[in-house]
Parts: sequence; C-alpha cells; structure tokens
Amino acid sequence: MPWLRPPFLRALLDRLASDQRGAAAPILYGVLRPLPCAVRVAAVRARNPRREGSMLALLETLEVAPLAELAWRPFDRDGESLQDVDRPEDLAGPVELPVRGWVATWAHRQVSGQTPGDPGGPGNPGDPA
Repeated sequence: MPWLRPPFLRALLDRLASDQRGAAAPILYGVLRPLPCAVRVAAVRARNPRREGSMLALLETLEVAPLAELAWRPFDRDGESLQDVDRPEDLAGPVELPVRGWVATWAHRQVSGQTPGDPGGPGNPGDPA
C-alpha cells in the first residue's frame, strides 16, 4: 500500500489500542475495508493458529473495531491510504475516493455552519453497534 499515510496508520493503531477487539480496520462508504488494518498477534494466533486463508477471512474470524470514515478523512481526504497495488498499471498513482453519502452531507453541514449533529452510520460516532 504505497500511499499509506502515517497519520492514517496511527489512527488505526490508536483505534486498536482503545478497544479490546482483535483488529481495527477502516470504513469506506459504510463498508469495512480489510486493508490496511491493525491486528493483535495474540488474537490471530488464537483464532487462526495455522495461519490459513485470506486477510478478509482472517478479519471475519476476529472481532474488528471499525475506524470511522470521519476519523481518517481529515488527514487523507482522497482515501489514498486505502489503495494498494495489484497490477503494474496501479503504480501510475492512486485514484481519488471522493467523500460521498452521509459523510459528504455531514461535512457540508460542518462547513456551512448548520447544526452538526451526529451522522451515525456503521462504525461511526453514534452507532450503537
């Protein structure tokens, strides 16, 4: 993940440290993304001692603390930290992952001075799950 920003990584580690779950992973557009993520080695060894399967399969065996999009967008506006390289043409550079949906609505309210409120949503402030 060549465009991973240090503050993004710090936010993942802080999220993991503030929670007892086995991993922390970012939310993008309301969906948990498997990479980048932070995992507790002890949790991986306990749940997947043979170290088999994909990263997504591993995260499915662990309880994951979500890193809200509102938590990482301030220092990675275009979502570059979430992009990896799978093919040589991916090295041309990251593709912008624009702010959209309820996050865009919430951001607009913040900028326009409307009552901020809590945007809610999966893995975000106010989400009871």
